[in-house]
Amino acid sequence: MGANAEFQVPVIEFLTGSSDLERGTKGWHHLCKRLREACETYGCFQVVYEGVSQEIREDTFALLKQLVEEVPLERRQNNVNPKPNHGFIGPCSDTSFETIHTIVKQMEELNSMIWLMIIDSYGLGKKWESVMIDYKMLLRMMKYKAPPPEWESGQGLHYHSDKPVSTIICDDLVSGLEIEVDNSQWIKFSSSPSSFLWSETLSWCI
Repeated sequence: MGANAEFQVPVIEFLTGSSDLERGTKGWHHLCKRLREACETYGCFQVVYEGVSQEIREDTFALLKQLVEEVPLERRQNNVNPKPNHGFIGPCSDTSFETIHTIVKQMEELNSMIWLMIIDSYGLGKKWESVMIDYKMLLRMMKYKAPPPEWESGQGLHYHSDKPVSTIICDDLVSGLEIEVDNSQWIKFSSSPSSFLWSETLSWCI
């Protein structure tokens, strides 16, 4: 699927220790405005956030790579979580559990902060705040294969929309993700070691 080079996903920085991340400050309200504009125009934005350390990010991908490459497919297929959309259950040590727990907690903190900004930007008040701050995350690992040469579309996965209220994508810096924005325009997404893609219901393909 061809991507339009004229469009770019907005990049918004959440600088560690900045007063912009203190609710009620002038910087906070400026970020609220930028988030709202990005959501209304694109439905997504790239957030640069150092609250998830590079170390924990690398450790998480190393664990997931080990799970995919070292655990036989048959074993994974026989160890499926009965909950819908939860996939298989991998082997778990104290170290791996702590790593996954840490990155989920840090990404939940990021997601809660973003929703607070969106709520403040629309003046939705305490009722919506209590609903969204209690929003729980589901961590899903996806591994895609490169499309075979005979596939004319060049896609490894057909385009689709995520179902949750919002999604945070933390990729392994391998280029390939494309995002659909307004007027059926497709954008190639390129991330950095400290950035994430945050979106509302999003159409995307690999």
